[in-house]
Amino acid sequence: KKSRQSQKLSGCDHIGHFGMDAFLGRGAPEMDIFEVQAGGQKANQGPFLKTSVGQPFMSASYQVAPGRPSNRPGPGEWPGPGQWYDGLVGGKNTSLNIGFYGNYNHFLSDRSKNQDYWSDAISFNLQLDESYFNQTRVYRLEWDVPTDESDGYLHWFVDDQLVLAIDGKGVTGAGLGSVISTEPSYIIMNTAISKQWGFPQECPTDCKCKEFDCHSTDWQYLCGFSYGFCEMMLDKTPEYKVNWVRVYQDPSNPL
Repeated sequence: KKSRQSQKLSGCDHIGHFGMDAFLGRGAPEMDIFEVQAGGQKANQGPFLKTSVGQPFMSASYQVAPGRPSNRPGPGEWPGPGQWYDGLVGGKNTSLNIGFYGNYNHFLSDRSKNQDYWSDAISFNLQLDESYFNQTRVYRLEWDVPTDESDGYLHWFVDDQLVLAIDGKGVTGAGLGSVISTEPSYIIMNTAISKQWGFPQECPTDCKCKEFDCHSTDWQYLCGFSYGFCEMMLDKTPEYKVNWVRVYQDPSNPL
């Protein structure tokens, strides 16, 4: 109940809101300006065997639902004909993020499988080098919402260099009812910097992965961490510095 009340745009709302009827909403759309995965696993090796971008990399992504219910590409594989979205353009030193295409969503409160759905992750990865961790960079997202004349778009840039361009025609053209988001949204800043997406990825044998403490001497508190994680946090004092966050809107566009 608390979560429903804290989300201004919700399908649980019993009154009309933001131009939508009662009990109508598409949840919380997510546009990741950047997420960083550190590490030393190179391209064309291991989990990145079939991609030209390895660790460390930055991921720019749009999480959209409802997603493709069938004929989907598998993790780590390139999409076949008709399996993914059209109109995706990547910049220099980028690659489609073939490691993660989204999630299948099923909730305990669902009354039938008809309520289950896929949420898709449309994303590209940008290869990073040491300079990205030692110099200030400008990360930018251009968001143009759909209108009667256009399907909108999302464009990501780093230092004015294109990372990913999503044409709204490719989203609507999939015929799933999804569009480039128009909902009022929050800017959320967090330290999404890791060697892997998700934590922990896989528990070692005999490791419960229930409690985590880099300061502990008990193996059960340490075994769930990725190799080198505690050393990085305790010995190298990593910092995540943000100089400014700015939001601009075209004064001629009231949307």
